[in-house]
Amino acid sequence: AKFKSSLCSLGYSPAQNILDEALRISGIIIGREMVTASLHGILSAYKSIREAECSGLRKNNGFTDRQVAKVHSRFGRRCQAGKAIDPVELERFISGLVPAGRGLEQESKHLRHLVEQECCMEATETTSTSTCTIEGILKVVRLYRDFCEEEAWRRE
Repeated sequence: AKFKSSLCSLGYSPAQNILDEALRISGIIIGREMVTASLHGILSAYKSIREAECSGLRKNNGFTDRQVAKVHSRFGRRCQAGKAIDPVELERFISGLVPAGRGLEQESKHLRHLVEQECCMEATETTSTSTCTIEGILKVVRLYRDFCEEEAWRRE
């Protein structure tokens, strides 16, 4: 419990499986029993957790597992089936993930432009829908997040 709270104070909140593996590798947990940890064991556990989280971020293009899971749960099936995604729904979802741009006109216009540019738009007389990939949606989120951060920095 103290180890996990020390991780939280350092800004880490690893998944339970990553934490368990780090404790096992470092020798802090042997079998099912926790043993007295040496400084070397604690530092080894921190290193293992950091490496696991960094590899996850690289795999997810800079997004946490939770953010990727949100995108997958919302749009995964539709993307895999090649079904259309309503751009308005996509814009609402992305603005929920990136609250920094919410309610600002310039950021909203930029998000609309990114969705049109990065997701294949199919316009009909009554509606426009888009077919996207998960990677495309994540790219829009990343570009929009970066844009909002730059705009916030400029306003300061």
